Amino acid sequence: PPVLNALQTFYTSTNGPNWNVSTSWGTGDPCADSWFGIKCGTGSASNKVLEISLTDNNLVGEIPPDIVNISSLTKL
Repeated sequence: PPVLNALQTFYTSTNGPNWNVSTSWGTGDPCADSWFGIKCGTGSASNKVLEISLTDNNLVGEIPPDIVNISSLTKL
């Protein structure tokens, strides 16, 4: 799935293993499994990633171009 692939690439390219908090990243579904820093929609949009908020989480690197594959993303 493009959204999941984009999130996994984001994790890798921003040095995810060394983030301060990475709870649930890479495990299951980012919305259903409450990945740290991921905010999803509600109701019929509950499976849509709306925000990635990882302030002060030790991200290092570049945001990958395939982040655009998360078409529902409104805040990064």
